[in-house]
Amino acid sequence: MNSVDLLLACMVLANVYLFLTSRIMVFVKVAAVQGAALGALSLLQHFSDLDARMAVMIVASTVVKAGLLPWFFARTVRDTGLKREVEPVVGFVLSSLLAAALLGLAVWIVGYLPLVTGSTMQRMVAVGLFTLFSGIFLCVARSSILSQAIGYLVLENGVFLVGMAYQGEAPVLVELGVLLAVAVAVFLMAVMIHSVRREYSSLDADRLRELRD
Repeated sequence: MNSVDLLLACMVLANVYLFLTSRIMVFVKVAAVQGAALGALSLLQHFSDLDARMAVMIVASTVVKAGLLPWFFARTVRDTGLKREVEPVVGFVLSSLLAAALLGLAVWIVGYLPLVTGSTMQRMVAVGLFTLFSGIFLCVARSSILSQAIGYLVLENGVFLVGMAYQGEAPVLVELGVLLAVAVAVFLMAVMIHSVRREYSSLDADRLRELRD
């Protein structure tokens, strides 16, 4: 197993862990691990033609994804005191089954794409799709606003990995633009999280309906 495959395996295990845990801080740590793994994959993909500008972009993206945003989420978790998902929309037994199903779905979809069977590119796209699905799962199947916000970040990691599979400089440039949008969205979510927590002493997304009043 080469370095790329090892990093992809870490991404898969990290995604599976998202389905099996209820601890919000674990979600944060998984997102940080994914950000670091994506940074390492970017360096490996561009190692042969790496220049100073590309290195700066990759390092900046990695610092934000693996450091700044997870730190911001961790601080929000500490400030709100929310440690676990109390009433998830989807239970954890069903979540474990969905993890296997979504991984299988990602592999099945990749089988129909014009990619070389067994290639690194095919594996990267499959893991990227599974990461994307994992982020969507957090956004839909977890009731805490914090979990859903982290799911948004995981989803973006999946989009980046799929784009990185096609190599070239464009995916990194697009990633910087998408990452900026994600960062802005995360900060807006943090403001909303603190507002909901202050008004209702709860971070259940269903309580947002009461904001209409």
